[in-house]
Amino acid sequence: MQNASELNLPAIAAALAADGTAWYQALQPKLRGERVYAFLFELSAVGYAAAAAVATEEGLRRTAEGYLDDFDGDLTRAIASLRWAGPEDGWYQSPERAFRTTNRLLDAAERQELYPVYSGDLERLALQALQQMDATGLFGTGAAREQVTLGVCHTGGDQPAELWLSWLSAVNPPAVVARVRAELAAT
Repeated sequence: MQNASELNLPAIAAALAADGTAWYQALQPKLRGERVYAFLFELSAVGYAAAAAVATEEGLRRTAEGYLDDFDGDLTRAIASLRWAGPEDGWYQSPERAFRTTNRLLDAAERQELYPVYSGDLERLALQALQQMDATGLFGTGAAREQVTLGVCHTGGDQPAELWLSWLSAVNPPAVVARVRAELAAT
């Protein structure tokens, strides 16, 4: 871990990108044969904890099949309703150890009052980290990249849809944002 004098916002963004990349790459063997449609950093709204979640089309289908009674047996409707319901519903979620470095820095940032709670600073850092990760081609390029939605959400999904969409707009091609808007409107 960095020493306290090296603690700054760019160091946190770099740690978040490194932890996110390492976890996503380590998850790849479990994802064999599955199509990823989202990678989200899950952040504490207070601004001092981070994790990640990945959604796949196959995981979404498995989850939707478990909710068929709630949708009168309509799998298509269940899939549409659950796609953006939240990372608790069938997503692969990172274990605590995957973001240990980032969360140690965030603990130090909180103790040192590096930024105020609820300031949006962690969300901005996470968007920077996603841009760094995306620039490496981690989530694919061209048409393959447009199949994956990158974003930030608060743990528990507690943010207004327009705020969530503004975060998506900061890190995704316009076609991805338009697709997600259409998916949300269809539910």
